[in-house]
Amino acid sequence: MQEKDFTRIITAMRATGACSLRAEYHGSGDSMDSFTMSFADGQGNDLSLPKEVASDIQNQLYDLLVGDHEGWENNEGGYGEISLDLDDGVPTMDWDHYDYVVDTSLTSHSFGDD
Repeated sequence: MQEKDFTRIITAMRATGACSLRAEYHGSGDSMDSFTMSFADGQGNDLSLPKEVASDIQNQLYDLLVGDHEGWENNEGGYGEISLDLDDGVPTMDWDHYDYVVDTSLTSHSFGDD
């Protein structure tokens, strides 16, 4: 994942005065259960973006998620957190994605097989 992948998101954030973005997503059973985002200005105050801008950013993040973790919501699913900061005009991004995994442990006993 590179800065160029976030160009439209960064441009939209700068145009609205947003300096930070936090997103969290969860999904399993072949569906996305939640995808939440919050934005803040340079002083850390919550910021509400126009609905169409926030929706466009969410769609772009989702496209990046599917591009990097296709099928993340299938079966046991997964979740993740995305942080994008524009401190001092220099974008920094942290993205942690976790896949839920079912683990199996076998204990076997038998007798009479002499």
